[in-house]
Amino acid sequence: MLLLYFLTDTLAVPAALAGLAVFLPKAWDVIADPLMGTSPIGREAASADASLPAHRALAMSVTYVFLFTVPAFESPLESFWYVMILFTLSATAYTVFAIPYVAMPAEMSEDSNERVRIVSYRMTFAMAGAIVGSAFAPWLVFAFGGGRHGYACMSLIVGAVCAAAMLAVFLPPAAFN
Repeated sequence: MLLLYFLTDTLAVPAALAGLAVFLPKAWDVIADPLMGTSPIGREAASADASLPAHRALAMSVTYVFLFTVPAFESPLESFWYVMILFTLSATAYTVFAIPYVAMPAEMSEDSNERVRIVSYRMTFAMAGAIVGSAFAPWLVFAFGGGRHGYACMSLIVGAVCAAAMLAVFLPPAAFN
């Protein structure tokens, strides 16, 4: 929702184009997620020594920052194309990280009860992060004065928090004891 508001109220992109800029990357996700799950990259989580490269986590965070740091184009149509392309890249970067990540519990334990606990913790923290981020992001935009500057500052903070959370996957389990 924040992206739609940003497109229409800050970048002056017409509502129909703004909706398209959000819809098309989501439609791409419908195709990209299954492709990722069947690709060698997606299947690498099935090997016992697999780990997710950190660059996947960082790619999503960096593209998120650029998504809300839009150059001052001369027309809203140029902003539309920029945001749509960056949103597609960001969604794809997230897919490249998330699909193997979601498969990890199957390799972490053979005990189904333990896998349920692992997924329960993961989903609890993911949902808490989504709720906090959804409430905090608009406040950050406002706190930094709104407009392009407010969104750019918000994206730097949210992108850094996302990167930290996604990179925490690489910490050894002993780090959480």
